[in-house]
Amino acid sequence: MKKIKFLAMLAFVAAGLLTTTSCSDDDNNDPQGGDVVNVYDYVLVVKSNVAATVTFNGKTQTGTEVTFATSENVNSYSGSLSVTANGYLPYTADVDFSENNTVKIVNVTMVKESTNTVAQASAKGNTVANDAANQAAMGTVAQIEVPSDVNISGNTTDPFSVTVVTPEADVVGADELQKGEEVSAAVMELLCKPNGAQFDKDLTLSIALADGNGCEFSSDQAEQVYWQNGRLYAKAKHFSTIEAEMVAEVVNVTESTVVREISQQAKAGENSFTYDHQTGFTSNVVANGAKYLFLKNKFGAPGSIKREATYSIDKNGYVVIRLVQKVYDYTFKSGTATFTARAYGDIDAAIVRTSTEPITPIHSGGSN
Repeated sequence: MKKIKFLAMLAFVAAGLLTTTSCSDDDNNDPQGGDVVNVYDYVLVVKSNVAATVTFNGKTQTGTEVTFATSENVNSYSGSLSVTANGYLPYTADVDFSENNTVKIVNVTMVKESTNTVAQASAKGNTVANDAANQAAMGTVAQIEVPSDVNISGNTTDPFSVTVVTPEADVVGADELQKGEEVSAAVMELLCKPNGAQFDKDLTLSIALADGNGCEFSSDQAEQVYWQNGRLYAKAKHFSTIEAEMVAEVVNVTESTVVREISQQAKAGENSFTYDHQTGFTSNVVANGAKYLFLKNKFGAPGSIKREATYSIDKNGYVVIRLVQKVYDYTFKSGTATFTARAYGDIDAAIVRTSTEPITPIHSGGSN
C-alpha cells in the first residue's frame, strides 16, 4: 500500500498545535500517532445508465456502478476501459493515473442504435434524425442533411441513420497539462450510416450543443466542423463514426491546495477512517455544453469518491487528521472563447494533533 505522504510544511505547525491543544502539562501523556495509509492507492469508479459489463486493467465487473481499486504501482494501473451491454453499442476510453492524480470517475451513457432508418432514395433532399429513444438518452437531436442531387458510391443499398453515442474519453491526470500546450477532447460522436458510403457532395451533420460560441473544433473524419446558433456542424463526404473534438490552448495553470481536518476518537492500535476525495473538475461553464464535455473527457466526470485509510496510535485518545488536496486552476482558450476550470489532484494526509481530550478541527475547508 502507498503511504499518504506526511507534509513537511505541517511538521512545524503540528508541533506548535500539540503544545497548545493538549490538556496535559506533559505532551508525552498524549497519544502518539503513526503514518496515515490508504487502503487502496488508485481508484476508478465507472457509472453507467444501464447494467453493463465493465473491463479495466484486465479485471471485469458488472453493474450500473463499479469500482476498480488497487495498490499496484501507477504504471500498471493506466489503460483501456471497455463497457458493453447486450443490445447496446460498446464504449471504450483511455484512463491514465499519475502519482498526483489517483482517483477517477467515468460516466457512460450506453445507447442502442437508432431505429429511424430512411432508404437512400427517400433520404435525398431530406433530413434524417436520431430516433426518440436516442434523443432522450443523450439529451440532444442529431441530423443528417442529404443533398437532393448527391451521388452515392461504396454502399448504395443500406439506409441512412444517425445515432448519438458517448464520445470516447481520454482522461489524464489533473497535473499533466502544461501552460502553452494544445489540448483536444471529443465533444461529439455520431454513428452514421450507410457505413462505407461515399458522396460526391458534402452531407451536413449536426447536433444540438450549447456553449460552443467562438470555440475551435476539428475532426479526422469530417471536412469541416463549426458551431453556429446552438448546433455543432460537420461536413462529410464519407460515412463511418464521425467524431468532433474541441481544440484549446492551456493559457495558464496554477497549483494550490484545499485543506480539511477530521477529528476522531481513536483506540490504541490500528484505526480507520473514511474521507471524500473530490475528483474531476469544477467550472462555471454550461452543464453538458461543449466546454463541459471537453473538460469531462479530459479530467473525468466531476464527483466525489469515498476512500478509506488507516493509522495507529499508542494509546486511547483523540486525533486530528489534516487532508491537503492539490488543485490545479486552468485557463483555456479555444478559438476566441476563454474559460476556466479547477481540476482536482491527490490528497496528502497526516495526523497533526493528538490529545486525551476531544479536539475541535481548525480547518473545515478552503484554499491555502
